[in-house]
Amino acid sequence: MDRREVLGKVASLGGAFALLGAAALTSPVEARRGGGGGDRIRKSFRMFTVGSGAASRTKGKAEIEARLSRGREKFKVEVESLGLTDGTVVNVFARKAGGESIFVEALTLHSLPRSPRKVKAELELDTEHGDDLPASVSPVTDNTEVSVQLAATNETILTTTRG
Repeated sequence: MDRREVLGKVASLGGAFALLGAAALTSPVEARRGGGGGDRIRKSFRMFTVGSGAASRTKGKAEIEARLSRGREKFKVEVESLGLTDGTVVNVFARKAGGESIFVEALTLHSLPRSPRKVKAELELDTEHGDDLPASVSPVTDNTEVSVQLAATNETILTTTRG
């Protein structure tokens, strides 16, 4: 890939990311470009509790990252709760602007050794480590919302959009 192609992709990715920032992912904790000639885009988002997520003292965060020069994409979601139990299954979904929520992966919450009342699960899909991203999630910078649902009831308990 020559410099002109990389710059063209960075420009289009930057435009998509500007749309992303203006769209539903409304709470960036961190956003930066850096390293590798400015082709790295990374954004972290706090997730908001909805429904029984507040009562179960559940919290989470989502992170997306793209590095064009390496063809790298990363999609990460963390879920933590003091009110859900060990073994609870949650489903992670992503949504692109104007699209349907697309299932990404199921996670099982597990107790933490130092804090058995707290359960946690983490999803990290990173193409640099050989992980495959579902085609519906790639490119990660086109996603406008990430949400987490209880698998047993399909109730949304966390989302990156403020309701």
